Amino acid sequence: MEADTIVSILKWICLAFVAGLLGYFGKHLGKIIISRFSKEKRNVTIASQKADKHLSHGDTPDESPVISPNPSTQKEHFASYNEKTAKSTAKLEKKRLKAQRKKQKKSFK
Repeated sequence: MEADTIVSILKWICLAFVAGLLGYFGKHLGKIIISRFSKEKRNVTIASQKADKHLSHGDTPDESPVISPNPSTQKEHFASYNEKTAKSTAKLEKKRLKAQRKKQKKSFK
C-alpha cells in the first residue's frame, strides 16, 4: 500500500515536471517562430520602401559619368553609365515587384 502511494506521487511529480518543461520550451519556440516571421515581414517592407524611394527619385545611382575631352571616349563613358543605370533600375524594379507579390500573397492568407 505504501509503495503504491510513493509510486503514484513520483508519477505525478514527473508528470508536472514534464508539463513544465513542455510549456517553457513551447513558449520559447513560439517566440522564436514569431520573431522570424516579424523579421521577414519587416525586411520585405523595408526592401519595398527602399525600392519605391529609389525609383521615385529619378533612378539615379550615386555614380556619375566621367567626362573626358575626347568625344569617342566620352560616348563610351556615357554608354557604360547608361548601362549601369538601366541595370540598377531593372534590379530595383524587380525587387519592388517581388515585394509587392509577397505582400499580395500574404494578404490572401
